[in-house]
Amino acid sequence: RDAENMLKELKAYKIFEGFRNIKGDKNAMVELILKISDIAEKEKIHQMDLNPVFVYEHGIKVIDAKVVME
Repeated sequence: RDAENMLKELKAYKIFEGFRNIKGDKNAMVELILKISDIAEKEKIHQMDLNPVFVYEHGIKVIDAKVVME
């Protein structure tokens, strides 16, 4: 999967391998990347900022999002 390979390139990838004996939910993050990619293909998005994104052992949570349309 391309999304999973992209995730592995991040400096923060170590979160998904385990931090304080807890692994981040890699599958949930991959799903988020795929959903964002799908939206970007269908909509005319100029800019998107998701920050912060909290990664948990089971799931993720986008705390704030900003989307600028073309």
